[in-house]
Amino acid sequence: FCRNNQVSGNDFSYGGDGIFINDNKNLPNAIQNFSGGYNTFSTNNCSYSPHNAIESVFSEGNRFIDNDCSFSHYGFWLGYSQNLLVENNTITHNRQSGIAIDRGFDNQILSNMIRENKRGIEIWQDDSPISGYTQQSSNNYLVGKNYLIGNQTGLLSAQTENMKATQNLFITNLVGIQLEQSSRGDTLTGNRFSNTVRYHIINSSDSIVLASNNSYGLNEKELIGCKMLDQQDGQAYKGIVWDPFIQATDPNLQLTPPEDLTEADAEWITFSEDGKPTLASWNSDDYQKGQHSLHVQSSSSGNVVVHYTPASLVQSRWDM
Repeated sequence: FCRNNQVSGNDFSYGGDGIFINDNKNLPNAIQNFSGGYNTFSTNNCSYSPHNAIESVFSEGNRFIDNDCSFSHYGFWLGYSQNLLVENNTITHNRQSGIAIDRGFDNQILSNMIRENKRGIEIWQDDSPISGYTQQSSNNYLVGKNYLIGNQTGLLSAQTENMKATQNLFITNLVGIQLEQSSRGDTLTGNRFSNTVRYHIINSSDSIVLASNNSYGLNEKELIGCKMLDQQDGQAYKGIVWDPFIQATDPNLQLTPPEDLTEADAEWITFSEDGKPTLASWNSDDYQKGQHSLHVQSSSSGNVVVHYTPASLVQSRWDM
């Protein structure tokens, strides 16, 4: 229970939780009629936690800016929190979600680098609310200007209403955005999708998704539509209003495969089924030909997907 503090420039790496805040009013040591929150946490290294790099629950008005929350179980765990600002943080290679918020509201998630997590951003409403917070719901989010790269799911929003995702860059995610349960009032606009592996948008919610004026790096409607999925009725993009879309200017296509796919500056992204750390890197010491080989190291006990894409947002279109 703290208020109006600033915590900056610390190394909290390899801790149980890098930073832990709990303002649950039901705790035995809760201070009656005291409202914590409105603290600022900036430029801290909270990585390599076996649990959460930063955990801030039941809190209000906290600001998390320029922190490193990587290589942990969760990057941010922010359940039941409101009026938060999560901005310009580095959130990479977490085993579960980069940012996870259950029953939060009025939160802003802006300009973060969110790369190679199982889920980049996960916001939802659990079916079993905690006593004292049963009326709190998941709603009113602004998710904007984030870089979401190489996540199994870039943005997962479940039972969350009035969520606006805008001006985000989704690159080489298995799934860009997935909506589940209620999504009333949610809008997806002004985002850019590039080299999506399976689907740009999956709609598993009970509402039609408004997703016009996004860009997909190419202009063929048939190809864009193939990567829209409405799981309510199993028909492609029936419940996703994605047209009109932003026309791509002279899409940069790779029409023939390069002689050697395992040479820089190709981009290889890994996805592990259980979210355990899996990294692809160039090896310039052990290779068959050329200058590099691709080395994949994983602690996963499940399936691992290794996905190729050209560098610099070029899109490949060829068969082997």
